Amino acid sequence: MPTFKTPIPYLEQTIDSVVNQTYPYWEFCIADDCSDDVEIEKTLLRCEQSDNRIKVLFRKVNGHISNASNSALTLAQGDFVGLLDHDDLLAPNALYEVVML
Repeated sequence: MPTFKTPIPYLEQTIDSVVNQTYPYWEFCIADDCSDDVEIEKTLLRCEQSDNRIKVLFRKVNGHISNASNSALTLAQGDFVGLLDHDDLLAPNALYEVVML
């Protein structure tokens, strides 16, 4: 997931929508695109420290959504990926439904 100057409430809600999935086998890779906001950095680091399935990368140069998404993808180790925007919300069973297809 790319982030850039995301309002903290949206960022937390998006992250919570992934953390609260009924399907537990996921990895959440987040690349902040040089937001220059210490509160965003603190929020992302707190989330990363609270759940070992969350990985965060902080870009040094703003590269916009494509480069930030690609940076997040470099963290991924799974066989499948899904893209999520920084203000999207997943239904609690979203990943389970995809896995069951």
